[in-house]
Amino acid sequence: MQGYLFEYMRGNYYTKYTKTRADRLRLRGKNYREIKDLLGIPKSTLSTWFSKKHAHIFNRKAQLIHLAKIRLIARQSVLIRIEQRDKEINRKAIQLLQKLECNEPTNKLALGLLYWAEGAKHAKVSGLIFVNTDPLLMRLFVELLRRSYNLDESKFRVRIHLHYYHEKKLLLKFWSELLNIPKQQFAKPFLKPRSKKKRFRKNSKGICLLRYADSNIRRELLAIGRIFAEDSLMSSSFNG
Repeated sequence: MQGYLFEYMRGNYYTKYTKTRADRLRLRGKNYREIKDLLGIPKSTLSTWFSKKHAHIFNRKAQLIHLAKIRLIARQSVLIRIEQRDKEINRKAIQLLQKLECNEPTNKLALGLLYWAEGAKHAKVSGLIFVNTDPLLMRLFVELLRRSYNLDESKFRVRIHLHYYHEKKLLLKFWSELLNIPKQQFAKPFLKPRSKKKRFRKNSKGICLLRYADSNIRRELLAIGRIFAEDSLMSSSFNG
């Protein structure tokens, strides 16, 4: 024990030399975790030693910097968890879809459910009308329609609804190329009036309204969606 002074803190002995080293590190701005990593001294012990002596070191500015670091680490951790969760969800979705056959009945079922959800259903509607803001969904609907029926492409009509912040020419070109429908079959874009009070939810591509002049297809798609729903509910009630 010669030349050393020992302190007893929570069952551990620390030399004066060790405490002096910790003191100097704290004066240099090291936090308790960093000192613990360097010297192996528990943070609770460091807090007992220095919480009053060096209280000025951990000022408001340092607190804000420290909090910013913690928040960044926490956000990164959350983003990693979200990415892992989404990967697992996508994996399960892919496994499920691989079990399905891509054929006309499957296509028509998907088409019927899509139209039943997003299409015009009123009995007095002429032809079929499908409206959405999602380009992927619009493209899927048109492609499934083409796969499922022998269509007359000239019967397609499209109108896009835009806000003041949209570029009309760019979006006409975008939707025409996406849906593979000539611009000549697009009506003049409808520009929604700008409101000073109402805040519109911004969408990057506007709203696309697609028409196809065939009411029989509309009736068939609605029947597919409705009958599928009724049969599914009836099956679940019997199984339950």
